[in-house]
Amino acid sequence: MFPETDFYRKRNLIFLIIDHTYYNISNSGDVNENYLNLCELRFPLTKGRSLLDEEKNYIKKNSKKLQDFKTEIEKQITKEGKHIGSIKESLEVQEDIHFFLSKICQPHNPDAAGTGTESSVQRTEYSIDCEESLILPQILNENYAIINQRIYPLQQIQEPIFVSLEGKNYTINTSIATPEEVEGNFQKILEERIKVQALSDSKKVGEILQNIDNLQEKIIHLTLKLNAKKYDSCYECGDIGYDFRSRLVYWLIPAHYNETTGKSYGEGQSAGTLSLIKKNLGTTLKFADRNERNSPFRISSKNHCHGDLKLGGNSLEDKMAYLRAFRMQVDKEKKFYQSAASTNDNYDYQSYY
Repeated sequence: MFPETDFYRKRNLIFLIIDHTYYNISNSGDVNENYLNLCELRFPLTKGRSLLDEEKNYIKKNSKKLQDFKTEIEKQITKEGKHIGSIKESLEVQEDIHFFLSKICQPHNPDAAGTGTESSVQRTEYSIDCEESLILPQILNENYAIINQRIYPLQQIQEPIFVSLEGKNYTINTSIATPEEVEGNFQKILEERIKVQALSDSKKVGEILQNIDNLQEKIIHLTLKLNAKKYDSCYECGDIGYDFRSRLVYWLIPAHYNETTGKSYGEGQSAGTLSLIKKNLGTTLKFADRNERNSPFRISSKNHCHGDLKLGGNSLEDKMAYLRAFRMQVDKEKKFYQSAASTNDNYDYQSYY
């Protein structure tokens, strides 16, 4: 994709990288310090430039090629909408979280109150000439010897077995990679980072990110106002929640031993669920469980019988009443099938709001 690095061009030579600095070898000679010991010969070591300087020079030397690649990515974003799938998906998730809090959680907690505070999410942009973002020093982050197109880590020791340099001694460990592999990783990371910068500079992406920022501010405000709880995978208002990783609105079932599954579920570990995607609450009720609140829910792969439970309509209220009725049924029956003896029980299925 991009031109080769100097590191890759040197792959047929023998050299060291210590403290992010090149050390090249000279012809063997009679030296007592700063040498590489190989085949019972000592090769003097000469200090070269640093990996940081090498990569900065690479970026400067190839700036036109890198900019041309960035420009092409920007064209693809503007004209074809490429490379923004994950950002759009992130926006959809934020929209669904806001929908859950404002349209489901808020009516369920009409008396919840809080002042709320605004919080703006700051975005950071990547720059290919930013020193902290240089790639080679991150990939080659230890001390190495490069011999016969293999990369060997160096380990500091007391005696000068393999390398003696500036008062420190090193031995060689088992090879971990090749220069080709390092070059491949460098090229991939560089390509992805230029794409990230192109995305950050794109007006279209900027609008999406601004929408995400605005939604996150509203979500923070609603979370405080409704006394909602945020976990790694979900938001919860009392016994109802939205798992934004599994994209499920759920109603928690109290701790119980379930006769149908043959398993015991602790508090917060099981629930009746409906999918919520693109602000559309589904109608297919599924049982799900999870390890704990920071874990996403796992939908049961089995089609459990729900007895006489029926969805009364297509409104949001109807769907949440349906979900609550399932939760009440399992809590009472401790199983999914509604027995004949319980079909006459008068559940208040419509008292969700």
